[in-house]
Amino acid sequence: MTTTDFATNLSKQAQTALQTLLKAGFGSSTNDVVSNALISSAAKLNREGFSLGNETLMQKMPIKLSKRQKQLLPLLDQGLTNRAIARNLDLSEHTVKVHFWRLFRKLQVTNRTQVLYCARMNNWL
Repeated sequence: MTTTDFATNLSKQAQTALQTLLKAGFGSSTNDVVSNALISSAAKLNREGFSLGNETLMQKMPIKLSKRQKQLLPLLDQGLTNRAIARNLDLSEHTVKVHFWRLFRKLQVTNRTQVLYCARMNNWL
């Protein structure tokens, strides 16, 4: 199911809520809003003691992030692309990709959603 199909199949109340969140800057697309909402909900469930299955992501991690990695997190949370992050931090897009690659390795994750989940679980955001 595509993001458009997903949004079309939502109830009128859910569509209104989705549009409100988009206007409030919770994400730049329907996909961002849904991803952010799911991540926040999963983090809340985990804090309340519900098991989410992936022990690596569930645990608070005693990891020190570099200054640059800390700068990436809020921009990633805004749903920015590598290119937009590069412009924002005055870096090349390749350098941003390298920072993300190192962050993924450090956190033992494979995608941006997992990075944001870890960031929320560890109060880095």
